[in-house]
Amino acid sequence: MGQGCSSLPCCAERKDPPKPEDPNAGRTFPAPAQASNSDAEKFDVAFETEDVKQFVALMDSREPIEAFAERMHPWAMDPCTVGALAGTQLSILSSMATDENPWRKEEIRAAGALPKFKAFLQSDEDDRVQTSVVAMSFLSTDNAKCAKEMLDMGCLPLLVPHLSSEIQGMRAAAASSCRNIYVQSNQARQAFVQAGGVQPLVGMLLLDQGNADLMLEIILNLEDFVETDEGVDPTLAKLVLDAGAAPHLKTVDKLDDEELTQQAQDLIQKLHAH
Repeated sequence: MGQGCSSLPCCAERKDPPKPEDPNAGRTFPAPAQASNSDAEKFDVAFETEDVKQFVALMDSREPIEAFAERMHPWAMDPCTVGALAGTQLSILSSMATDENPWRKEEIRAAGALPKFKAFLQSDEDDRVQTSVVAMSFLSTDNAKCAKEMLDMGCLPLLVPHLSSEIQGMRAAAASSCRNIYVQSNQARQAFVQAGGVQPLVGMLLLDQGNADLMLEIILNLEDFVETDEGVDPTLAKLVLDAGAAPHLKTVDKLDDEELTQQAQDLIQKLHAH
């Protein structure tokens, strides 16, 4: 699982979506502590063979597992059931997708994982919700099919509230997921607006002020929101300004980061020019 992007190149140079960082990339979770009943045994087998279809099937499981000896993620809750553990394993596999195995995310999508991650988002269980937000941030990065399916399933209204999460990593992962969805089309941008996403996205400038890397990521996400294939959309620019972006962008001078300051100034100019 992972959290939001750290330092990114200038928006003008950024042709690829931001890639979430995963402190657990390359590692796998241990099998469930309770390995004596059916779901745990199925997980054991799937774990050994990286069976994506079985992991997806196991996401429905409510079978409890024992607590891990050490916390497995810097901010997300450890999975409490086989179902959440299976979702976590899919998140890890998607985070490990590279140019050498670009088919991995499509394999996960085709196996029917996204509707189940949406169900995770709709649950009242923190481990499932956090697993879903992180998994969606990975699956939607560099994968238009995953991003469009999330849009078509109506995931934006479920992701937007997490832009205001008290957990910074949750905010960043939700923002990454939203960004990967709304850059797909102008229709997707309007869906983000209808989901009430503009105000909390701008609000992240206040929540994360003081951290140059995070502020840069937020600014780039805002630029990606207002800049369409036809250039800066004046309606979207006005929405961002009306949400109070300008005063927050001007505070970045205090961080004494030349790249960040320039990026903030560029965004302010683009917003006011339109």
